[in-house]
Amino acid sequence: MDRKITSRLNMANAFKQICDDNQATVKKMPTFESLVATLGIKITNLKLVAKQLDTKNGGYRKDKINWKEQLSLLLSVVCGAGVSYAKTAGDIVLQEKFAFAETALSGQRDTELIGTANSIIELQETVAAQLLGNGITSDFMNEVKAALANFEAKNTLPIVNVYAGEAKREEAMKLAFELSDFVLQNMMKAALIFKITDPGFYMTLENASHISKVGVRREEVPTKQAVASNDAQGATEQKSVQEQPATTDLLENAVQEIKPVENAGEVSMGPTTNGVEAK
Repeated sequence: MDRKITSRLNMANAFKQICDDNQATVKKMPTFESLVATLGIKITNLKLVAKQLDTKNGGYRKDKINWKEQLSLLLSVVCGAGVSYAKTAGDIVLQEKFAFAETALSGQRDTELIGTANSIIELQETVAAQLLGNGITSDFMNEVKAALANFEAKNTLPIVNVYAGEAKREEAMKLAFELSDFVLQNMMKAALIFKITDPGFYMTLENASHISKVGVRREEVPTKQAVASNDAQGATEQKSVQEQPATTDLLENAVQEIKPVENAGEVSMGPTTNGVEAK
């Protein structure tokens, strides 16, 4: 069963059980008592649909997988015998045609495996007499063909079963969400009166209503220390930015450093030695 369905059903069951265990308290509020009865009906309806969903999918898939494994195993035995004979006969082409391991067969898609099985059966018939010594008798091949027929039968059902199963799953999912909404929106609001008249009972109901939220990742709430640390880091970064000189100031200083020195209207062309300008 889908985890979303299971978690909501578990929550509703726990909520209903608390109400059943506290009937004296529930009966004091007729409106809430009526909601409890409705909750029981909703739980039953969801269980019925969920049971049908498990029956439709579980048994069908299990049978299909079992027949696929059985068919792959039987075909691999035929192929092993075929490869053995082909090696003895020195027939490389035949050897390649029989070269299917069990894992390769079981790893094929369903329709692909059916095609491969038919090819192997046809190939075996061309060398049936030569494979008798390896135990590939007519009875064995009848077993292979029966496994193929059963596997093919399971592959004619998906069009009906998959759609039927998906429809049931959608129905179950819809009922599950309606169930949790009924508890959280209708019943918990009606139960607010117990917060005054019976706080302990209200607390148990509230705790039960949170069961469906188990496993939901919650956003971390920053602690006071983390907030203070972030504030301090932000202040330090801001101060560092403020203490840095502006870009325009840096450029102006750089220009002043490389600007030629003017002397009496003449521009100095280079360094001087003992007061005499170098030529």
